Amino acid sequence: MEGISKKWLRRVCAETEGLYETPELNDNLYLQYRFIPTIKNLEEYVNVKWLYLQNNLIQNIQNLGHMTELMGIYLGNNQISKITNLNFKQLKVINLDHNSLVSLQGIQDAPRLETLSATDNEISDMSCLGLCRHVTSVKLSRNKLGDASHVLETLRKMNQVRVLYLKGNPFVCKLKSYRNKIINTCPNLQFLDDRPVYEWERRLVKAWERGGNEEVKKERAIHKHEKETKATNAFMLWRKTQKDSKQLKAHPIKYNNPINYNEPIKSNNLSEQTESGPQIQPTAQQVEEKRKAHKEGEGKRQEEQKEEREEKKEEKVETVACNSAASRVEEGTEGHGMKISTMLEGSPGQGFQDNSEHLPVNSLQVPYQRTKRDAAFSSEIWSSLKWTPSMDTKLKSLCRRFLFDFKRVAQSLRKDDVGNTVTAPECRARMRELDSLEQANFGFEGYDDLDLDWDYHLMPWSD
Repeated sequence: MEGISKKWLRRVCAETEGLYETPELNDNLYLQYRFIPTIKNLEEYVNVKWLYLQNNLIQNIQNLGHMTELMGIYLGNNQISKITNLNFKQLKVINLDHNSLVSLQGIQDAPRLETLSATDNEISDMSCLGLCRHVTSVKLSRNKLGDASHVLETLRKMNQVRVLYLKGNPFVCKLKSYRNKIINTCPNLQFLDDRPVYEWERRLVKAWERGGNEEVKKERAIHKHEKETKATNAFMLWRKTQKDSKQLKAHPIKYNNPINYNEPIKSNNLSEQTESGPQIQPTAQQVEEKRKAHKEGEGKRQEEQKEEREEKKEEKVETVACNSAASRVEEGTEGHGMKISTMLEGSPGQGFQDNSEHLPVNSLQVPYQRTKRDAAFSSEIWSSLKWTPSMDTKLKSLCRRFLFDFKRVAQSLRKDDVGNTVTAPECRARMRELDSLEQANFGFEGYDDLDLDWDYHLMPWSD
């Protein structure tokens, strides 16, 4: 391919994502890996800021003067042997890796250059970099820099350099204490050859400059002591913070309104005015009364919370005992024809009957305890409503229909019979009364007429 044509450039821009076929709209131009031998026909691309021409066959930097806004140019992996035509006022980044450069002559034409990368070349002279006052990053690894004094002299002129790569050059092996001397020469250096430059390392370098290795040992001991002291102070501060937080929770008024009781109380001076009005300080007596009132309120609140916890605990114990007893009774009735209602509650209108003698051994280890709900089923409830045979039949059918949901059963009964005021507890009580009146044999035959496909005697009474 003999250079770049305008038609070819438009086709490349149309095919490349992020580029536009109209030249003036492009602020980036990607022309890498195109086997371009010469830079030309780029006059229409006047707004390009970043130009990518790496991995081509370019030998000279030319025909780019119209790109006045150019900020970065990438020319790595080409055949460039000399730096020319870089007089761009906005140029900040130049990449010339893997070329045939022998010198950096011409790099000073970019007055605002900040980043230079020219690794894997044959550069033996870097004196021109001393004229670039704004350079902060320089990468010159694997070149032919052999004069250590010349390199150090150039670096002294580059006060702003922060990142520096010089490994792979001959002078690195020849210069004794290479890292110390480079760090001492560049006061703002933060990164040198794949390793950051920490503040403590810079202190050691200054100590080395003062008195060699002996001063380095002393400075290292001082640094270790400072590090340990800093850690100890941080730990003590943490402990103090923890202690203060605990005291603040225990005495919020005292620590939210700190008062020095050793000093006399200042009189209220209403004549002192501020932007927010007169400042009146509370007296020691007012603070003490406020603290006592808060303490009494806290004590009452804690007592109330304690009583609530005890009540909840008692209710929980009663519920657990009832559930445990009921579950053990149900386990014991699997092989015996005993009625749960008669074993746990007795017949209607009677008190609790202990029928555990009819159960097998160890089947009822915890006696059943009557709950508040059972106490509500008094004899008054049993006799509060006169049940007719038709109502009993309807009650049984509704129990089968709603699976013993007595709330729904009561609602249905009230809906069917006008003027009926039957309630869910009364429905439950009537079912238990029918259960006791129909004294069944093995298998609860008193409920066989309901045609249930599950054992009703193993189901709890629902509301």
